[in-house]
Amino acid sequence: MRLVQSFLEFVAAVIGQWATLVTGGVVVAVLTLWEKRHKPIPWPITRWIFLAFLFIAIFLAWEDAHRTAVGAGESIVALKAKLEEERQDSRDKDRQITNLGTQGANLSSQIVSRETGISNRDNALTNRDAQLTVRDQQISALQQQIQDEHKVTSELQLRLDKAREAEPERTTALEIPPPGKEVQARHYAQFMVLTNRTITPVRRTLVCRGEFKNAGAGVLGLPNMSSGGDEGKIAPNAYRIAIINPAWTSTAPLLVTVFYDGDDPLPCNLRAQ
Repeated sequence: MRLVQSFLEFVAAVIGQWATLVTGGVVVAVLTLWEKRHKPIPWPITRWIFLAFLFIAIFLAWEDAHRTAVGAGESIVALKAKLEEERQDSRDKDRQITNLGTQGANLSSQIVSRETGISNRDNALTNRDAQLTVRDQQISALQQQIQDEHKVTSELQLRLDKAREAEPERTTALEIPPPGKEVQARHYAQFMVLTNRTITPVRRTLVCRGEFKNAGAGVLGLPNMSSGGDEGKIAPNAYRIAIINPAWTSTAPLLVTVFYDGDDPLPCNLRAQ
């Protein structure tokens, strides 16, 4: 059906071209002038002219069809090229969309990882806060216990001080053998003085019945700090004791040493200042 339609269109084009050639103004004018100046054109010549015009019309119709086909082919080629460009653009865009999708997935994965890390850190901080809260509670409980113990200790100390204040001070001096030879004098004697109270600072005066060269005192077994110029010999038979710390207590006795040159024993005693 398409072939018949194309053939009929070609025949119509040939007829149109032939009619244009036969009825053209130039051809009619030439034939008219020829017949006026000469005799009429014989039919065989006229027939050959018409046949020539027919061949020319066929050629012109073919050329038009060929030109149209070439133009259509070029248009098709251009359309194909444009379509290929659009397809390539579409592929590029699809590739870009795929890349963007991959990047988006990677970003989403990174975001999820970061959110997971942040969540883990938050959980760790929450656990640390809970641990710190427990420790604070434990510290508060320990501080409360310490306060309670201090309160009990203060009450006991207060009771002990009241009891000691009610009880009169008693001291007991025990002479102990000297540990070795002393180079400061010919003889020296040591006394360990016990007390029933806590005495601090220790301010006492050592008084002996005879003269002595020097004397000294300190809390037994502990480092002692004297008050400097307040301690020392104040008379031929007297020595002032001034110990700032430690305290002289029932468990930390006072050790007194006396250096003398006489051959007889030298009785001494402690007096309050």
